[in-house]
Order: sequence, then structure tokens, then C-alpha cells
Amino acid sequence: MMGGETGAEERVRYADLKPYSIVDDLDDLKGPKEDSLSLPVKLLWVPGSRVKSTDVLGELKSAYQAVLSEGSSADIEKYVNKDLLIEVWRDLSLPARVAKMWEDRFSALTGNMRASW
Repeated sequence: MMGGETGAEERVRYADLKPYSIVDDLDDLKGPKEDSLSLPVKLLWVPGSRVKSTDVLGELKSAYQAVLSEGSSADIEKYVNKDLLIEVWRDLSLPARVAKMWEDRFSALTGNMRASW
């Protein structure tokens, strides 16, 4: 080892430092319950359509994962619907810190088994 390194240094990951937003109250989530979401590129920066149907489970989960991971509080309030979030919460693939923040604040959101990173 060079320079007296012990190999015991902790690795700091971007996901550990990235700031995430959260709302104060689930009732603030006024996103559409029916129809579709047209997300801006700042939230869903992948090729293809950024219009996601709330009626198609995979599209709804993709949209909510993006908004919760990338959005501001205002974005979350605009695009996420309280009832739909509660319904799909357990199946969202979220950064572990995001899932923990939301579950710690809101008792209606529990058991996200897919939290990762």
C-alpha cells in the first residue's frame, strides 16, 4: 500500500450525498389519478416517450420512481397522486435513502422491498 493507506477507508457514493426532496403531507400529492403524466426531461432523462399512463402499472412505476428520485417537492406534488403512490409503494425501485425518508415520515408507506443502491 502506498502513502500509509490502510485499506479501511469508507467509500462515499453519490447516492449517499445526493439531496432528495419530500413533501410535508401526503395530502399535498395532487397528481392525476387517471390519464397520463407528461414528465419533463429533468425528471425522466431517458430516450423515448416521457408520457406515462397512470393506467399501465409499469409506466406508472417508472414515472413515480423518476419523480421521487429526481424531483423537487413541487414536482412531486404536481405529478404524484397520493392514492396511487400508496397503491404502488411496495413495488417501486427507489434508492434506499429515498424509500427510508418517505417511510420514516409517512406511516401509510411501508414495506418497500425493492429499495436499492
